[in-house]
Amino acid sequence: MLRLDNFVEDACRLFADRQDNIMEVPASLMARAATEDCPEPQSKTMQVFAPVLVGVAAADDPIFREFCEPHVIGEGFIPPSEWLDGAASVISVFFPFAKDVCITNRHPGEASPEWQYAKYRGTQLIGAFCTQLCEELREAGWEALMPVASERFGFSQNPCECGGEADFEVCSAWSERHAAYACGLGTFGLSRGLITRSGMAGRFGSVITTAPIEPTPREYTDIYEWCTFCGACVKRCPVDAISLMDGKRNTLCSDWCHALPDGSVYGDACGKCQVGVPCSTRKPVSLRPKPRR
Repeated sequence: MLRLDNFVEDACRLFADRQDNIMEVPASLMARAATEDCPEPQSKTMQVFAPVLVGVAAADDPIFREFCEPHVIGEGFIPPSEWLDGAASVISVFFPFAKDVCITNRHPGEASPEWQYAKYRGTQLIGAFCTQLCEELREAGWEALMPVASERFGFSQNPCECGGEADFEVCSAWSERHAAYACGLGTFGLSRGLITRSGMAGRFGSVITTAPIEPTPREYTDIYEWCTFCGACVKRCPVDAISLMDGKRNTLCSDWCHALPDGSVYGDACGKCQVGVPCSTRKPVSLRPKPRR
């Protein structure tokens, strides 16, 4: 079995070697944030991601079958062994947004131009990284694939209720957040993001491979173990889509995000619940018992 520490070093090297972790936010997007002091903004060069975190789970870990349960993801979820014959490991990588990107998005209202472009540019970078990772695994004699890049990947919105109001749950063929949870990278928060040791402000990518890699121990037993339920994300949400009692209402969040300017180009970027909160760039420290949910 391949040692995790050696594999992590290789994965981090792959990321460090990528020159496209530096983005140039176009002037056309920055123009939306023009002020009297800066009426003609120019393009802005920034780092997209901080150093990555890597976790691994055995492909036959029973947790992936648990994800098929209706109260988790649903029967539409496809376990690793059904994505790739002979699957032995699932590799999850967390790409934390750089500190400067997070700072730009702390103001109220719509997402900052830097945050919007970082999410758009970051998606491209994660795809390129995971593709490169698959290529290196194949060169070493193993099979590998990225589920979200497969033709089999898709999702549906299933009706449900949240706080007595109509809402929806997302049922997807593969979930990057759940894969990261299985791979020992962190637990869910009140806003439904995943809190890692480097916080929750960032993006995930994953690869399934036939390479037998030492799994990462899960240092938790509860899905919300690293969330302190402090309520900071509740206050940060611009449309009150999050509450301590009911969690997050996907409908309110989705409607707000898709109504943002340039949504057709830069995606449903908001991220207010991921910045200006204790779990933004680190695992928070709980100083009191968590309330029952």
